[in-house]
Amino acid sequence: MTTLTIQIPDDLLVRVDEYCETHHKPSRDEAVKEILDDVLTLPPYFDNWDWEKAEAEADEDIKAGRLTGPFDNPEDLIKSLRS
Repeated sequence: MTTLTIQIPDDLLVRVDEYCETHHKPSRDEAVKEILDDVLTLPPYFDNWDWEKAEAEADEDIKAGRLTGPFDNPEDLIKSLRS
């Protein structure tokens, strides 16, 4: 195993600590390893995903009132997704 030392901003470290707590990780090291593994193994579908464009489109849909939900149960949500 290789040792890697990184510097990260304090606000990001706070988020790592929150991740540690909510995911019951014994250390920051374990949390960072898990986060990196998750990020580096995103499905290929997301390789060229334009997040900024998608978020802008979502913002426009919200402003235009093109919303669905809330749903009372998972079945109604799935039914909506299929329609």
